[in-house]
Amino acid sequence: MMKGILLDLSGTLHVEDQSLPGALETVAKLHRQNLASQELQ
Repeated sequence: MMKGILLDLSGTLHVEDQSLPGALETVAKLHRQNLASQELQ
């Protein structure tokens, strides 16, 4: 069972200040599946 997912955001979900096609829907789906999201810096 998957408990979380790690994404490299830049170039995967956005480029500069523009989200990529499907990015918002993907993040919403991850939230609905209760996969925690947290930004690591």
